[in-house]
Amino acid sequence: HYCINANYFDRSGTAGVIFEKARFITFTGNQLYRSGKPEWARPDRPYSAHAVLRNCSGVTFSSNSLVLGRDDDGKGVWSPKTGLVLENLTGCAVIGNSGHASVTERFLDDRGGLVDCVIRDNAGSAVKDPSQVVIPIPEYN
Repeated sequence: HYCINANYFDRSGTAGVIFEKARFITFTGNQLYRSGKPEWARPDRPYSAHAVLRNCSGVTFSSNSLVLGRDDDGKGVWSPKTGLVLENLTGCAVIGNSGHASVTERFLDDRGGLVDCVIRDNAGSAVKDPSQVVIPIPEYN
């Protein structure tokens, strides 16, 4: 049993968080920024994502902020491709996560097998033209 709240996850070399066979976890109020750098992610898994929840029960994933990004120098590949990957969940709640223009391909990837779950009010979208994304980069003097 874990409560993971108010953390900042930055430029993960895989998904920002992966819950595989997890039980009774609350993940709330976190920020996942520029997760799943594609050239670091394994091609056989959906790891260019902000979060992967697979084969879990009793997990609450709510009120998190998902943000698109790239390398520290403002260059490199925009990531992640996907926001939330959900597969084979029982009694889970994925509610109220936000991610406007937070992915390059698909915000929610429902792979099926959801039993007695509540998946709602997740407001996110794919960026249509990454060249239009403006993320301020601090200047160091």
